[in-house]
Amino acid sequence: MSVEFSQIPAMLNYPKYVKGKLSSLHSDIITYVSSIYDGSHELRTKTIRLLNTITHYVIENESFPHKWSSTISPFDNITIEDEFLLKDQLGNLYINPRDVNWDIEVVNSNTTSNVFTPIVPKNKHQIASKSSNKNQVKLFRETDKSDLYIQPPSVPQFDVTKPWLYKVIDGDVYCIYTSIPEIPTKQNEISVTTDVDNMTEAQLINLYPNNFIKTRSPILYEPSLVFDYHGQLGLILPIEGFTKEEVLDNIIKYPHLFKLSKIKDGEIVSFYTTIEIDGDLYKISDVWKDLPDTSKIPYNADFVKEYVVRRYLLERDIKGIKHKYPMYGELQPFLTLFTTTSDYINLGYTDVVSMARQCVMSRVAYKRSRNPIIRRCEVDA
Repeated sequence: MSVEFSQIPAMLNYPKYVKGKLSSLHSDIITYVSSIYDGSHELRTKTIRLLNTITHYVIENESFPHKWSSTISPFDNITIEDEFLLKDQLGNLYINPRDVNWDIEVVNSNTTSNVFTPIVPKNKHQIASKSSNKNQVKLFRETDKSDLYIQPPSVPQFDVTKPWLYKVIDGDVYCIYTSIPEIPTKQNEISVTTDVDNMTEAQLINLYPNNFIKTRSPILYEPSLVFDYHGQLGLILPIEGFTKEEVLDNIIKYPHLFKLSKIKDGEIVSFYTTIEIDGDLYKISDVWKDLPDTSKIPYNADFVKEYVVRRYLLERDIKGIKHKYPMYGELQPFLTLFTTTSDYINLGYTDVVSMARQCVMSRVAYKRSRNPIIRRCEVDA
């Protein structure tokens, strides 16, 4: 559903407990952007990501950076949150850039003409390349980051003539129809009904993006003098008991750590606020400075999530530890393919067909293990 940029505070369905604060902050940013708007794709993208980041701060009740201001240069002194995290976390509060209608006017300053010349975005989704005929231009579409999302397309489609699951329990009908397309053309089209055995090698290879896509938090791609750094994949945090190569392998297999949960006393709780050590569960805030490998790691949400989840996965996959407080649902390797086949081969991962097959199976397992209809039917089985 499209929304006018200037009307976002009026149209967004804010929860009552944050409505006043969040709508006020959003209004401040919209007012500021309206005063500097140049019509560029770059500014539009930055603005929507900033608005979503502010929503994240307020919903999570996190403290804003000391020098950040919603009215004076709101793009400064704030770390923009990872788009994957924002989309997964915010739900219907997430503002999709594609849904925004920019109803504000371009501000012409220091110009002698009222004619607006669009600014060419730095990161184009279409790159013109010369063909053998100089009078023709071939358009190459870079893979969009949204193609890799775990969530389905904004308008999922189903074949209502092909029920994949149908069950009546206590008089209630539980039904899941086969998703369309049955053969996914991109990763976010993989669903609970996808059958990898129906896919050819060419169709599997087609799931790879045609360009490198950053799926980790932006701060983890910033070079550091403290931690090991991979030129393409970013920071490699130290995790006691595991080598740098093992942690890097884990980053390649699990490049996208998104809204995860664990099971505690039969309840589903956030994965990131606690850490299991030798079978006991501790609050992160209580042990962070005492752990030998975290004392030098910044205590903020991005680094905490990165460390806690990777430690769990490394313990599970390499040491075979059966955690007392397990992750809720399945999380298997190569859930997200984040770069080209040639990049993977250069990184040492040469069986690209098997990896694409694993991607499909991982996504199917991930979605089936968290689907409430499937879980209800399994309980009744």
